[in-house]
Amino acid sequence: MLISHANQQKWTAFKLCFEHGFKHPGVEKKIYNRADKFQVALSKQISSFFRNHVDAELHDNCLWARISLYDGIAINTLPPPSNIIYLGITKTFNCKEVEELDLKGKDIASLQELLLHQGSQGSYNSFRQNRMEDNPLIHPSKRSSAIDSRKEEDSRIVSDDVISKKRETVAKDTFGSQDQPALDHYEIQVKIPLRQSHFQSGENNPITAKIRIEGINVFNGIKKMVALGIIVPPLPEFLAELQSQGKNQIVADEDGRV
Repeated sequence: MLISHANQQKWTAFKLCFEHGFKHPGVEKKIYNRADKFQVALSKQISSFFRNHVDAELHDNCLWARISLYDGIAINTLPPPSNIIYLGITKTFNCKEVEELDLKGKDIASLQELLLHQGSQGSYNSFRQNRMEDNPLIHPSKRSSAIDSRKEEDSRIVSDDVISKKRETVAKDTFGSQDQPALDHYEIQVKIPLRQSHFQSGENNPITAKIRIEGINVFNGIKKMVALGIIVPPLPEFLAELQSQGKNQIVADEDGRV
């Protein structure tokens, strides 16, 4: 589920949690196939606290809703309006809670891509979208002969072109041949132990380094930096799997593990 406030230009991802049952045994989660039923149900839950207007539409198998709140009970007796909306959503879907995820961005299609296909990003994306350049059903002998012919051709190219092509191959093998989902910011936090000499005593306390990457599409930017040689392989594990994390920030250790 993605929510955007009227005064913001970013969407925030939330998860409807149905684990561990419900308050009342036998109550099942609700699924809405019609926008009008969802609209009435959500408005009813919120109306206990605020006069409201809910406009819901069904588009591409997704429910889109715009929620407007008006004056209601004295504001000092209520939680923030956003909490009321979350409460209304939990009751509308009969879920246990609404959990905010660490994923925000301006491109809603990219957020959906990262949420729904978290395990098939990067190089695996080509398999999911059936955009593989080499047919996996080709007999190995035919495939190897094609590779050998490319190697012979590469051997006649000057060394700079070979290095450039290798970098592009690493970028493609790591991040896939397609454009990456668009996130406008990403924060990487790396914990590195502060190593002391054998003349010093005490524990090795880790230091923390934070790297914040911003741009129109940070994943495409990292892919281009690999292809241009700005980021030199082998890539640390966390950098090669950023798209599969489904979030805007990660914490990695000195070995590159998340």
